[in-house]
Amino acid sequence: MKLTVLKLNLPVNFNFLLIEKFNKIILIIFNEKFKLTLYFKKKNNLKINKNLNSIEYKNNLLKNNFYTLNNNFYSFLEKLNTYYFLKIKFKGKGYKIGFYKKKKIINFYFGKSHKSIFIFNNMRIKKLSKYKFILLKNNFNFLKKISYKIIKIKKINEYTNRGLRLTRQTIIKRKGKKGSFV
Repeated sequence: MKLTVLKLNLPVNFNFLLIEKFNKIILIIFNEKFKLTLYFKKKNNLKINKNLNSIEYKNNLLKNNFYTLNNNFYSFLEKLNTYYFLKIKFKGKGYKIGFYKKKKIINFYFGKSHKSIFIFNNMRIKKLSKYKFILLKNNFNFLKKISYKIIKIKKINEYTNRGLRLTRQTIIKRKGKKGSFV
């Protein structure tokens, strides 16, 4: 028989509790607003990764209603979960940005012959205007890492203030090079 796998990747703000009682395992997934209780028969089929905050259950008797439970669980978590956001702006003559939501790719056009492409997974992006966009993610630390990687694609030029930056990032513009004042 083929083993079917139920895998739950929990967001950072969700916790889980594992209780063993009468040869049954009770798994309680909870948040400040939400609580879900799941019952399992065998512990050796259950794998819990505390670092990734994921739960995996393997069994050959899982039915279709378990898959609908899984899909409903994720859709409910997306609606309920709080998202963190960061705004990114860019400034420069001839600078453009292309979004391909189906392929999950952001393409930056900065007047270079080399392509600057960023692939995003498990993240939402909204384009506000021609020069602004927002990154949405439920994990703030991961969001910061991604935003700094995007900003490093085209750093701010100190003399012209052109490039990628966060919206509230302070930038000091330099007047000019030392040789230009002579």
